[in-house]
Order: sequence, then C-alpha cells, then structure tokens
Amino acid sequence: MGCAPSQDARHMGKLGTDAIDQIHIVGRVVGTFSFLGSISIICCYIAFPALRKLAFTLVLFMSIADVMAAVGDFLAPDGTRCSTCLAQAYLNSIFDLSSVLWTSCITHCLYRAIRHRDAEVYKYQTRYHAFSWGVPILLAIVPQFANAYGLENGRGWIRST
Repeated sequence: MGCAPSQDARHMGKLGTDAIDQIHIVGRVVGTFSFLGSISIICCYIAFPALRKLAFTLVLFMSIADVMAAVGDFLAPDGTRCSTCLAQAYLNSIFDLSSVLWTSCITHCLYRAIRHRDAEVYKYQTRYHAFSWGVPILLAIVPQFANAYGLENGRGWIRST
C-alpha cells in the first residue's frame, strides 16, 4: 500500500521527534489560516451574486483547492495508520498543485482578456478544469504505482530513496 512504517515511525530521515512535532504545529497553523481565508472567499462568492463572473469563478475553484490542501495540512500521520499517511499524501499532492495550476489559469484568462481583448474567455473554462484537476490527479497516481508514498520526515508524502 505504500505507507509501511519505518523502524521508528516518528523518526524518519534526519529529523528528530521535536522537529517533526514543530513541523506538525506549523502545518496546522498555516493550514488554519489558509483554510479560513479560502472559506471566506467561498462564502463571499456565494453571498454576492455580482462576483459570479469567470475570473472570480476561477478564484473560487482555486479556493476550493486551497481548502482541500489545508485539510491535508491538518492531518498528522504518526506512522501507525497507513490511511492517514496516504490521505495526507494524496491531498497535498493533488490540491497543492491544483492551486498553482488554477493560478496559471487565472493568469491565462486575464492575459487573453487584456492583451488579446478576448471577450469570450469563458470558452476555456472546460480546459481550465481538465488542466487544473486532471493533471494533479494523474501526477498523484504515478507515485502510487511505484509504491513511493509513505511517511517522510513526519508527513505523508513521497518517500526519498
């Protein structure tokens, strides 16, 4: 399955247990701020119908990806439960990359609208979804075939060799 604990599940790589605990604390604090900021964007999008234009819709999808990435940051695998480790690895692999790709789609949308005066940028929306959700999912599946997901320095991620 890919999450076999090491001899000492909490001490992976060169980090000690104190450093791993600090990584978990920082991850949860940063994840909390990211989660709250993204949730506020989602709530504003729902509350204000005037924001439901393509550019703001793309920001909505980026915020959804950020919320899911923050959920991955809340998890703290301890090496004894493979499901927590894999969940964190998949959440971070898929949604961190998805957020970056949504940013590039927003950039493309603004570029087309401003530079090329393209009034029909909405026609790219299906491509944006395929790119921003599809590519991260495909890239997250590849390490699973190589049995590469596991506990790495206290986090569910791709193990170093």
